[in-house]
Amino acid sequence: MQRNYYSLLIQRFIRPLKFSCMSASSGKRKVKNPRISKVSLPTVPLVQKKRKFAEFVENPIIMDKAEGEKKSCIGKVVYLANPVKSQNDKKEYRTLLLPNGMRVLLISDPNISETEPDLDSSKGVDNMAYSSAEEEESEAEGSDEEGENDDCGEEEDGSEGETDEESEPDPDSTESNGRDSGLTRKSKQLSKDGERMAAAALCVNIGSFSDPPDLPGLAHFLEHMVFMGSKKYPIENAFDEFLKTYGGSSNASTDYETTTFEFEIHQRYFHQALAIFAEFFASPLLLPCSMKREKEAIDSEFQMALPSDSCRKQQLFASLAKDGHPMTNFTWGNSSTLNLAGDPEGVKLNQRLRLFWQEHYTADRMTLVLQSKHDLNQLEEWATSIFQGIPSISDQPAIPPSFKELGFPFDTLRFKRVIKIVPVKDVHQLCLSWALPSQLEHYRVKPLGYISWLIGHEGRGSLLAYLRQKVWALDLASGNDESGSDHNSTYALFSINISLTERGMAEIEQVIGAVFQYINMLKIQGPDERIWREIQTIEDLSFRYAEDSPPVENVEALSEHMHKYSPVDYITGDTLVFDFYPDVISKCINALQMDNVNIMILSKDFESLNICNQVEPWFQTRYEAKDIPDEWKQKWSKIVEEESLFAIPDPNPFLASDFSLLEPPSATTVSSVPAKVDCFESGFFLWYRPDSKFRIPKAVLNFYLVTPIAVDSARNAVLLELLAKMLKHQLMEKVYDALVAQLELAIHHYDRGLVIKVSGFNHKLHLLISAVVEQFVKFEQNVVVEVFDALRGQQEKAYRNFCIKPTKLVTDARLALLHTTHWSILEKSEAVKSLTLNDLKLFSTRLKESFDLKCLVQGNYSKEQALEVALDFKTKLQEKGRLDDHALPPIRICQVPLGNKYCRIASFHPSDFNSVAVSYYQVGPTNMRQTAVMEILVNLMEEPVFDILRTREQLGYNVYATLRNTFGVLGFSITVDFQADKFSASHVDERIEAFLNQFNLNLKAMTEDDLQTRVQSLIKLKQVPDVSLDEEVSRNWNEILSEEYLFDRLQQEIEQLPLVSLDEIRSFFQQYGLAFKGSERRKLSMQVIGNSKQNEDHSLEEDSKTKLRFLAEDGKEVDFIHDLSELRRTSVIFPPLKTFNGLPPTANV
Repeated sequence: MQRNYYSLLIQRFIRPLKFSCMSASSGKRKVKNPRISKVSLPTVPLVQKKRKFAEFVENPIIMDKAEGEKKSCIGKVVYLANPVKSQNDKKEYRTLLLPNGMRVLLISDPNISETEPDLDSSKGVDNMAYSSAEEEESEAEGSDEEGENDDCGEEEDGSEGETDEESEPDPDSTESNGRDSGLTRKSKQLSKDGERMAAAALCVNIGSFSDPPDLPGLAHFLEHMVFMGSKKYPIENAFDEFLKTYGGSSNASTDYETTTFEFEIHQRYFHQALAIFAEFFASPLLLPCSMKREKEAIDSEFQMALPSDSCRKQQLFASLAKDGHPMTNFTWGNSSTLNLAGDPEGVKLNQRLRLFWQEHYTADRMTLVLQSKHDLNQLEEWATSIFQGIPSISDQPAIPPSFKELGFPFDTLRFKRVIKIVPVKDVHQLCLSWALPSQLEHYRVKPLGYISWLIGHEGRGSLLAYLRQKVWALDLASGNDESGSDHNSTYALFSINISLTERGMAEIEQVIGAVFQYINMLKIQGPDERIWREIQTIEDLSFRYAEDSPPVENVEALSEHMHKYSPVDYITGDTLVFDFYPDVISKCINALQMDNVNIMILSKDFESLNICNQVEPWFQTRYEAKDIPDEWKQKWSKIVEEESLFAIPDPNPFLASDFSLLEPPSATTVSSVPAKVDCFESGFFLWYRPDSKFRIPKAVLNFYLVTPIAVDSARNAVLLELLAKMLKHQLMEKVYDALVAQLELAIHHYDRGLVIKVSGFNHKLHLLISAVVEQFVKFEQNVVVEVFDALRGQQEKAYRNFCIKPTKLVTDARLALLHTTHWSILEKSEAVKSLTLNDLKLFSTRLKESFDLKCLVQGNYSKEQALEVALDFKTKLQEKGRLDDHALPPIRICQVPLGNKYCRIASFHPSDFNSVAVSYYQVGPTNMRQTAVMEILVNLMEEPVFDILRTREQLGYNVYATLRNTFGVLGFSITVDFQADKFSASHVDERIEAFLNQFNLNLKAMTEDDLQTRVQSLIKLKQVPDVSLDEEVSRNWNEILSEEYLFDRLQQEIEQLPLVSLDEIRSFFQQYGLAFKGSERRKLSMQVIGNSKQNEDHSLEEDSKTKLRFLAEDGKEVDFIHDLSELRRTSVIFPPLKTFNGLPPTANV
């Protein structure tokens, strides 16, 4: 599998070191790089005096500097070349160079329509606790709320949920089919009245490479501090509250050579947000009181990263660079590194932080991207008037720091070695890495992309096909992901990462030999223009028919591109392949030698062998580094000389050539939601919607094979997962060309069966579907015992790895308590051990005999085509007919008893302090009105829960509230990730309860106007149109998976939200959220406790039956649960809230 613009599978193995900062208003938006733990921006206090939002002052800010002075430059705007765009891109672009040296890219999307809420713009801003410093002095004299007081450090993050750094698929399916999710539920409403968000990003050409040697992590620290108030707008949490009130969010990240900040907001408030945003870079406060708390936040971020194998591996890799090179820096920062000797109050640190900002955060090192519905002239006026106040260091353009003079970082003996690593997870991984000269100047050639395309190929004659045939490997990823840690001004990394089987681990020398034999074939054949042309064609097609990405993601990427590419290539630079230069490609291929490779091997086996006695100082990673044995090199040389087993790929038969579009349906006949198609086939249900909006030659076909045998036992639940993995494994060599040709295939287990999804250019999509069906029909004949054993072993490890993540274990345990047919990870971990190949064959046969098929087809397909393909899919899989007498068991949820129940479990990680407490408050069977009330309630709770528990009390790094719809049962939860060596679970639980009481006071102080501001913001958020066909399909598909079929759910929610009164919210919260005599509160506190220094080890033993260790607390009258089946035995069980056979009436297409 190729990396970067071809594929990102390699991110399973190694992640770039890029820190992210997310605000409490960010909801659940994933950061671009899932390796990074999240931080956030300042939050709002519970009760604030209202202030008027002052008129924006455009006077430039002048800051003192020890060695000079930042100057606001006055002059003319220079117009640069506009970027090349796709012919289907309807947005307009303009590129500017401001007088202060800042480069700006303006993006106008004239196709956006807007419906304003019933809310006056100025009134909405007046309701904000936001004022300029000038107004504050005149209107709020004597107030102790704002300015440099004890509350000035209210800070960050509301990013919720944990990020799985390894991006390994969870071996379970989450509740409510993915809708036990974030409070605001940023689903997009396909509506003529909707609008996309406006967004802005600013990227500074400075990053962790510029950390001073005595202050590791300073660049990351400054990224945290920038948004914490400015001279003009000193209330450090007000920007985040302003964004949140109008549906927005903010984020930031630190890479090696860049730091990026971005935000999104409703169109109407974009101008105001830009004015506030700009002041953070013109005159950030950087207050000492904020620093103290931010150091704690950064330390917590680092503590949460300690168990991450990707982070541990990355830091160890950095230590292989030559001494004195910034690559060796500890870029995370923690409470130790961000302290200076003899500086207990942080005075010197504050001075150093200011100097770092003054030296590096200058306008001529910044790029800015603005995207909104406004025309280019309006955007230009805003950019020039608002951002010209960001000063430059002098009248001359700033020269970004250059690290090239430091030389090549990895020309060291310690790099060219074999390093054995003891990982946290139970894995066998091989990583071969070569450090090459920087390839940034060759972005139009992309030589590493060409090499990755071939080495990462999975079709016939490929390296991975051979390794799979030998059952030495299951996955392979190669390339360079273009992040700062993989590609910067000093070097370019090329890596080959292989997921090994037990057999491959035993034959690792042979595996590496096969890699070098494949590389040698590429050297002998040289760059192939036919291959290059195919790559170019595929990338051109992908670019031409690319669907829009969310504006905030678009501006973030483009602001970073502006530091890498010329203006005409801002959009195309990271995507298209322009020039075929064989010499440039050959130079990179020839650099992949045996004598300059770094080999990292990760295996839990090394732990028992007791050979890894070296320790990396920051993450405490145990490893052994030795020279590559001569006998290995000799063996590889012999393998290379043998007759090659490999071949370059044949011409791709799946490349589309017909991009014609069906006639668009008339607005009067087409339904705005998928309609059920009439068909008398037993056990067959099809929903169809033609593409009347995006008008691209693509289609999406989703199939759900629903069967009662899927989860009637833990054994069958595991077999379903193995079936999905084995089917994908069998298919990959045959269909990899289709995936390369921009078609997509996903096969995975779900609550009640198997999901198969295909999508992409519709011209040859039927070929991919046919290949899948053909392989599935012959599944039992083609499966082999060696591959089954390898995949079964991998699945067993996946279950063990799942258990060591507290945030995953706590969710699994909660579902096991509440869901009457949920099979826990530990139950599946036990069941997988005894499974045989014959079990899988029998299960596959029974599934095909018993499934009902539910399909959704959308895009450039006619109704007749959709019906034909879907029926053909079912009839071929059920050639012998379908068993009729089978009933799907209903999903049943246990009612939490009145009062408080606690379930406290010890972590399985022997040396991890990380813990999690989730207080879940169950309401009962949901309806649309209660959902609206709960959504508003959790939205109102989001800011203060973060502000109090995270900002003020520093309980943990991630603190957030969540709306939960657990298979039709409504509730909400408050989650706190914390460290067991800092706080006890009881203390965290007490503080959550104290917050709820404080939040009740907050509701009492709220006005109807305050409520309507939030309600209108939620409505606007739900009216944001889908940005792509995939997004619309995903929304509709979730309705089918959940068996609810409310395709107009968002519209129904929009109709309900304005009807909710403040009294209704207050009453609802008091009834279900507060503990008092006569209340109906049903609380279930789920806690997974890390192993502090005092706790005994409770590591996961591979050869013994794994058991949960339930904890309790002596001397307290608390009702602790000691068995995950307790509620099933003792509690009321709700009646079935969903019926898997109850379908809505047929609609006309």
